[in-house]
Amino acid sequence: MQEPKQQIFYIHGGQTFQQESDYLAYLQNKAVSLDRVELWPKSLQQDLNKPEIQWVAPQMPCKQNAKYQHWQIFFRRYLQHMQAEPILIGFSLGASFLIQFLQQNKLPVLPKAIFLVAPVYDGQGSLEQLAGDFDIKPAPLVQPELESKLNFYFSQSDKIVPISNMQKFQKLFPAAHYQSFPDKNGHFLTPDFPELQADIANHLLAK
Repeated sequence: MQEPKQQIFYIHGGQTFQQESDYLAYLQNKAVSLDRVELWPKSLQQDLNKPEIQWVAPQMPCKQNAKYQHWQIFFRRYLQHMQAEPILIGFSLGASFLIQFLQQNKLPVLPKAIFLVAPVYDGQGSLEQLAGDFDIKPAPLVQPELESKLNFYFSQSDKIVPISNMQKFQKLFPAAHYQSFPDKNGHFLTPDFPELQADIANHLLAK
């Protein structure tokens, strides 16, 4: 019988807008380029491209004008495919989504670890709007045993998710693990993220 693969679920980031007019203005004014910029999720996926690993990266609905309810409906469809001890990774809005999802829903299996890169708490001090019901509520996780599996990462030079968000999460989830970096090119806009790769590798080796 074939051994089940180690699943790694990655939830990408996105943007939200308080008004439809704000979204339309964004579409009209956003800079466009033909050059493709590869960020750390790509190199992470390449590093984890192994026969024993299954990389699952759902394309969440309308990421440029995201709504929490839409993402929740779509992500729930993946729960039936979760195998024992998956690893969950969320970046930016995707990390905020995972937190709120775990505040409202029970997973069918316990994850091995949950990695949250630059999750936004409430949007205060950010250069971008936070809407679509993605703001974090002061509520515990449905499965309290998951709190110690949360691993947070913040950049002190981040203008999208200021470092003040880390202090808010520390109050809400004191049993979680936290790392901050002096500079990750602002909002973790780097081609690689070796610290996260090392942390994931350590969890993969742990039995």
